[in-house]
Amino acid sequence: MKTLIMLMIMASQSVAPNYFLKSAYWTSPVMSLREADSLAKNDLVIADFENASNNYASLRRLKNLNPNLKLIAYTNPTELFTGPTNHRPRQTAWVNYLHKNHPNWFLKTAKGKPAVFWPGMQMMNESTECPRDKKGENYDDWLVDSLKVILRDTIWNGYFRDNGGGHIAWLYQGKGDQIDANNDGRPDNPEHLDKVWTEGIHSFLKKLRAALGPNFLLLANKGSVEFMDVLDGRFYESFPCPWLGDKKNNGWDQCLINAKQTGKYTIFQAGVRSLSPGFINFTAASAALLGVSVAIGQDNTQSYPFYHWNLGKPKDGYKKKGEIYYREFKNGRIEVNPKLQKGEWIPMAPKVKAKSKK
Repeated sequence: MKTLIMLMIMASQSVAPNYFLKSAYWTSPVMSLREADSLAKNDLVIADFENASNNYASLRRLKNLNPNLKLIAYTNPTELFTGPTNHRPRQTAWVNYLHKNHPNWFLKTAKGKPAVFWPGMQMMNESTECPRDKKGENYDDWLVDSLKVILRDTIWNGYFRDNGGGHIAWLYQGKGDQIDANNDGRPDNPEHLDKVWTEGIHSFLKKLRAALGPNFLLLANKGSVEFMDVLDGRFYESFPCPWLGDKKNNGWDQCLINAKQTGKYTIFQAGVRSLSPGFINFTAASAALLGVSVAIGQDNTQSYPFYHWNLGKPKDGYKKKGEIYYREFKNGRIEVNPKLQKGEWIPMAPKVKAKSKK
């Protein structure tokens, strides 16, 4: 008991109160108690939903150590593992059920082959042209019913869906075989495919929102501005993201334009490919310009210097001078040079007391 109290004190005092949130992206289906202790320093943790089956005590530990922490359940609705998987009991049960009862809900190509993006996984048909069963339900209807049972557990504060963009035709662009979402044996027109895919993802999110209520957080990746009538935030994988539109500064400018529209719980993630101290500060400083969240890597329990940036409240919005974007805070200044991918926190110099005259 004494150990738990000490850990709670450490979690609440180990980092300075900040203007932007600190997040962790935990897609592993397992989480030890020691890992939970380290993750509790964050304001928001996205954790694979299988952790509720495998190590519920670790999720409880997170909440006990940091009662203000937002715990977000992660799933990848578009892709399911096809082979044996360790520590994924719920998804294994889902795959077995779907193969037996609804094999036509798996996405296929015009040649009848399984549609695949990530090796070892098979894609599901989330378009509005997914076949419907005798009850009139398609894959997304079934998935919402399955998820809401899990997500109504009060341990969860929200839900994060991987593959949260509205476009899918790009996946087979330029390939000899093409996606066939309506199962007519012919390649789908790319524009039509993206249209029905967008409609399907939007419908899924709206149904989940209706089932879980307005206060339940809904997040998705890709950094696009779609579905913001339903979502509370977007996850910008491997920030900055050159695939969002304008590629200036490797997509940094476009990320800021989009992030102004993607909700309070928007997250900039420093991806696993570049985790140098300078790049981590660049990502954190970019997030601080807008007051959005920042996550470092994946399945990562480490702490970084920016956890201790004591910004205080912002004095104004961010501004630009030359190549430098900056924002003034009560306790100092954030500066970002997107061209050089540099960012820093410059604390206000302590005031020197004037010597009293004798």
